[in-house]
Amino acid sequence: MIQLDDPNSRLSLDCIEAPGSFLWWYLEITNVDGDGIVLIWAYGLPFLPGLAADARAGAPAAGRARPSLNVVTYSRGVPASYILHEYEPDDVAWDGQGHWRFGASEIRSVDAGPERSVDANLEIPIPGGDVLRARIRAAGPRPLAAVGPLPALLSTGSPHGWTPLVIGAVGTAHVAIPGQGFRFVVSGAAYHDRNRSTRPLHELGFRRWLWAHERRGTAERIAYALWPRDSKAPLGFGIEAAPGEPLKVTALEPTFVGRRTLPFGMRSWDSVTFRVPGADHADEPFLDFPLTHCVDQGPFYLRYLRARGGVGSLEVIDPDRVDLARHRPLVEMRVTRAGQRPSIWAPLFQGALDGRPSRLLRYWKSLLATPPGPVLRPDFQRRRSRPVEPR
Repeated sequence: MIQLDDPNSRLSLDCIEAPGSFLWWYLEITNVDGDGIVLIWAYGLPFLPGLAADARAGAPAAGRARPSLNVVTYSRGVPASYILHEYEPDDVAWDGQGHWRFGASEIRSVDAGPERSVDANLEIPIPGGDVLRARIRAAGPRPLAAVGPLPALLSTGSPHGWTPLVIGAVGTAHVAIPGQGFRFVVSGAAYHDRNRSTRPLHELGFRRWLWAHERRGTAERIAYALWPRDSKAPLGFGIEAAPGEPLKVTALEPTFVGRRTLPFGMRSWDSVTFRVPGADHADEPFLDFPLTHCVDQGPFYLRYLRARGGVGSLEVIDPDRVDLARHRPLVEMRVTRAGQRPSIWAPLFQGALDGRPSRLLRYWKSLLATPPGPVLRPDFQRRRSRPVEPR
């Protein structure tokens, strides 16, 4: 279902050519006050409208055909801004190493000695003529590859590979949307990883995925629970990562308390606890995460933050619920595409969350004053990403 990639391995450009492939890089910066930012740059992000439906219909798109940027900020544990923008492949480039260009935005994730640094300069259009501008920096020690036997859940040869890319990092982000009067600054603990696959998310052998991480000093604890399709019980594993030490990987037993169903149909719980099999329950668990602070609740995805005073996050994904026809109009409202007119409801979701009703009215007035734009989705599969020219 999943394999642990070597943190120091490099990917080939071929990994985004396979039909149904995806590849995303994730960067999170958070502090104990609940301020934070998440940046995801991706090819074939599984949550984009149409991707999973096309794959289920037997016409999966290559990851390179659907590049995107996603930026979300949180202020004191409450979402403050959101943007998910999809680019035309001809306007995106990747050198196959650590340099990307998405339209006017540039991102680097590069090694310098024993450390890795991430440097992002973003300029992303927002419906209504606004632009999100951001400068994001993070750096920390590179993880050392795991040694010794791995839990059976981490099967080698899986089409899906996950890779932690930095440990004990710190970062800073400055975000502004000048036309909306939005400014945001955060400094704190940084987390950076990567997910890649040559198959769609719903074909990877699990029907639910839960991922969580928690910063403890300069160390990181990361836990996964995956529900195999042929079993009702979840399987778990965890990674303890500290600067200068090999990744410590162990099998874990997840325990869930207080099962409940949320308004859009997703299953959740009051808390989840991960323990090493056979450990005394009086001992401190590997990871204990109360699910009391949900900051993103949708039909196939949930995101929780640690309560104030801690640093960490948790995600739940139901792959079989991604891109269902009954939910797609709701998802379309949260995505903009280059060369296409956004949903008439886009200002309610894109940009700063303050001032949304007034922006929505201004946007509607602008639509009445301009001729209709294209309504068909661009033929993404006929375009290819261009490599970054060496400097």
